[in-house]
Amino acid sequence: MKNKQLLIIVCTFLCFTNLVAQQDNLTLKNYILDAIKNKPNILSLKVQSEIEALKTIQLNAGFWPQVALTYDNAYNPIIRSSIVPVGKFNPI
Repeated sequence: MKNKQLLIIVCTFLCFTNLVAQQDNLTLKNYILDAIKNKPNILSLKVQSEIEALKTIQLNAGFWPQVALTYDNAYNPIIRSSIVPVGKFNPI
């Protein structure tokens, strides 16, 4: 019985000592220093989010009608043509 109580007391003591997450206090100065250390990381994430936004705009633009400002003029000369009356060759 005493061994069980001792084991429970030791286990609870170990559990409560592991609950302490941070040993040092974080201040504004520490936050600024950490932000400066991770600045390339932050910039790369910002650029990546801008690229993804542009890709989204490009995908959405694919659903809109495409308008082109070019005009290709193909020269087609007017060929004289006459309508042949059908009744001349095949009289009814």
